[in-house]
Amino acid sequence: LTSFVSYYRPLIENGFMNNIAHHNGEWIITIKSQGTRESHKFVICPSNGGIYYDSFVERDRIPISFQNKIRNEMKNHLVIAFDIGRDDRTIRFKTHTRSLIFELYAKGNTILCDESDNILDLRRTYQETRPNNLYKLETLSEIPERSTVDPSIFPTYQNTHKVSQKTPKAEKEQNSLKRAIAHQRTNLNKMESKIGWYEGIVDSHIEAHMDGKLDFNM
Repeated sequence: LTSFVSYYRPLIENGFMNNIAHHNGEWIITIKSQGTRESHKFVICPSNGGIYYDSFVERDRIPISFQNKIRNEMKNHLVIAFDIGRDDRTIRFKTHTRSLIFELYAKGNTILCDESDNILDLRRTYQETRPNNLYKLETLSEIPERSTVDPSIFPTYQNTHKVSQKTPKAEKEQNSLKRAIAHQRTNLNKMESKIGWYEGIVDSHIEAHMDGKLDFNM
């Protein structure tokens, strides 16, 4: 992770956080360079501790609630620093007024801080990590020179995830099939309920006949 930060820091620092999206537990951050105006997309997966430089995402996903707040607070802000913590598992995107922190380990957090490192909002609340508390990230001051890092060592998102190649038509057909199966399952449950009800009536009639209370020859 330290090598990743070293290699991609020049693409992130002094670039604008052009867009932030969230989908299925993954963050998609788009950085637009000031000079070339090129867009660079980074996929951050806190659940498996991964961060990837990729451009496979063709459309934005609309985030909600906490994710929406992150987007509103960070979008179009100039990134002045891209840091890594001394634990080698925490990264930070820092602007003049906000910091967005990702803890890339099991049960790690996503945290939004102000310019003084006070927590504004976060994904999970713990005893010491809660709104208005100070989040002090001890960053690594020495990281490898970019020229010494081989970018081919970084895994790509496609190699570590099964990226869906379904067409919209295929997804529509799959959803229709799922609805048809659910409908048939509902009908089956209703039929089973009716069968159980009829079996109960038959059993009660048989018991009544055995007790001599019901004459089937009437």
